[in-house]
Amino acid sequence: MQSRYALGLLVVSLHTIVTPVPCMAKQNEGPALLQAVTFALTGGDNASNVSFNPNSCDATIVGSPNISGHTTRLTFHINEVFVDRISIKKMRSQVAQWIEVSLNGAKPVVEEADIYNRKDFDPEFEEAIRKGGENVAGFLAQQHNSFKSSYNYVLTLYTPEADRLVRAWKYIYSHGCKGQGSPF
Repeated sequence: MQSRYALGLLVVSLHTIVTPVPCMAKQNEGPALLQAVTFALTGGDNASNVSFNPNSCDATIVGSPNISGHTTRLTFHINEVFVDRISIKKMRSQVAQWIEVSLNGAKPVVEEADIYNRKDFDPEFEEAIRKGGENVAGFLAQQHNSFKSSYNYVLTLYTPEADRLVRAWKYIYSHGCKGQGSPF
């Protein structure tokens, strides 16, 4: 059983602090907005695995393939997030500290795809290619690529910079993305 202790609860009501603006990012805000989105979604500054579309305010994070050949791709629909319900919590256990960011929306706020891409080194795939045609399609169909949408999603970020995380979310919604207000 894992025990968690809240270091402190910091509930951020960004909707009341930041006035939503149209979705289109200002021309000069591109790099800074990408940096804010990257930090808000990953807790770090490395944008090499993050792509961001400022017109739709969608961000995609692609993980590295694991040993079984699966890659996770997360697509965040930042404009669908209830801005007034974003919560940022500092958490800790006896051995680790992390921050949980809660995102909610009336439409999916994140789509998660688990992509099987092991064909580069899988002998069964090589055999299917050798046999050709339906064997290749059958092999690929068996690899269980999965996809799910979430209306409620909790990001777990390993960063000590909670204040910077709050600033990043505020920056996102004041420099290009509009978000939604919750019905109550």
